[in-house]
Amino acid sequence: GLRVRIHINVDDDRVVGSSLKVCGFEGFRVACVPPSERNYHIFYGLCAGVGVSQRETLRLLPLDKYTLLTMGGCTTIEGLDDSEQFRNVTAAMKALGMPLDERRVIYRFLSGILRLGNVEIVSEEEETTLKKGDDLETACRLLQCDAHKLEVAICRRHIFERGQWIQKASRRRSAANYYRNAFLHILYRQLFTWLVARLNELLVPSSEENYVTLGIFDMMGFESGKRNNFDVLRINMISERVLLLVNDFMRFQDKFAQFSGPSLGRDGVKSSCMRNMECLHLLDSQRGKALSTCLEEVSFSPTGNDTSFMECLCRQLPKHTEGSRSFQLPHSFGQVTYQSNGFVDRNRNIYPYEFGQVVHASSSQFMRELLGSLKADSLPHSTALSDLKDVLDELEADITGQSVPFFVICLKANQMRQSHLFDGDFVLQQLRTWSVLELC
Repeated sequence: GLRVRIHINVDDDRVVGSSLKVCGFEGFRVACVPPSERNYHIFYGLCAGVGVSQRETLRLLPLDKYTLLTMGGCTTIEGLDDSEQFRNVTAAMKALGMPLDERRVIYRFLSGILRLGNVEIVSEEEETTLKKGDDLETACRLLQCDAHKLEVAICRRHIFERGQWIQKASRRRSAANYYRNAFLHILYRQLFTWLVARLNELLVPSSEENYVTLGIFDMMGFESGKRNNFDVLRINMISERVLLLVNDFMRFQDKFAQFSGPSLGRDGVKSSCMRNMECLHLLDSQRGKALSTCLEEVSFSPTGNDTSFMECLCRQLPKHTEGSRSFQLPHSFGQVTYQSNGFVDRNRNIYPYEFGQVVHASSSQFMRELLGSLKADSLPHSTALSDLKDVLDELEADITGQSVPFFVICLKANQMRQSHLFDGDFVLQQLRTWSVLELC
């Protein structure tokens, strides 16, 4: 979700500033693109919109030569001009006063991420390495990091033992791929986080301005696919909390008395509220036995992993587990089955120790600024779920405080995200989930 605050002068209605806050962004799409979808738009804009001379500096390849941009099987969107979009982004940066040097280092970093995604991982005689060649050389040059340290970080195991990190044998190729992708996630997430903070600096209103604030919270809504991971869980947690705010604000519970006898409206309101509360009881650790209780407990354990997380769920919520690797939650819009793979790692707000060695040895001040503040500890200080809860608590305080909220609900025409296809049952399900029928 994205929170935008627009500051408006009370005397002449001028927009005098703004601020942004991102809720639950991790950057996992950068190396894990769903089928028939694109990676982040900025990458395609970079390939299409950069001039000839700058292409040489950034060592850009044709779009179809990048693994990260073609893995979803979709590289273009009908009606979207990537080159024009990139020009608009560049113009906006200039208008906000972002220096040319900052813009160049951002583009170099993005190009470095794309090249690192091309680097192959090979295994020979139980030794896993990064394939030497132009992609590895260019990625290291653009990111200004040492190739040997990068290989050690991705391909070698390290364990925390007796107060120190010890290098072990090579990782399996699949594990090395996982760590390479994790590094890509961290690089893009930190770049995005830095950019949001930089924009907030440039958009802060003058202390002399007398203004009111218009707040906008834009979120994805409920999600469910063939395979639902930790990111989908967080999206659905946000949706459940916002639905609770909608229900509380409209005071649906007090309106039950307005309906006499059984009716679609009354049953719809009750079932929507009850499903919402039931799901929040299962999600929130402050509401008894819950998923977050297990996940937080395992995330703070030195030996915690996805297996121990599922074992905890089997003890705490046995009715909601499916075998040893998946579990179900009764969300307000229906049942969702989640695959537990990667839940513990993604919930921990730490990054592998090996990546810290790459960062500290980098000749790039920008790289050290982006990643130098991250903790490479053996255990987290906070978790992704706890951080998300803090953001949602802050949002709830804003809405239930002195704000006057308005809720705009966008409906999806179908689950396949196809144009000119209307799924009536799916649309009706969304209307019932958000209690729209009871307002009409």
